[in-house]
Amino acid sequence: MTEKRITKVFANAATPYAAFNLRDPCYRDMVKFVLNETRRRLATNRIGSIVDLGAGIGISIVEIRKHANNVIAIEPEESMRYICELNNVSDPGVTVINGKR
Repeated sequence: MTEKRITKVFANAATPYAAFNLRDPCYRDMVKFVLNETRRRLATNRIGSIVDLGAGIGISIVEIRKHANNVIAIEPEESMRYICELNNVSDPGVTVINGKR
């Protein structure tokens, strides 16, 4: 990816979105609650696969991976998807997919 392209990606809404969600103290607690409730209802310690529809930059994926073997992150916005891919490049349990048709 060229330097010009990288600058464009980080200059749009993805960066302020990330900054807000990382500071929000309720964000990770909400994700934990949903996953713990899902595990309880399925009566299992681990969830096989979870689809993160509208994954954004992948903030939720870190918490989701504590509870699930695989995450399929679907994100239509190119800049958000790019950052999501960067954030999860070393995790073989995460697949990032273009959500645009």
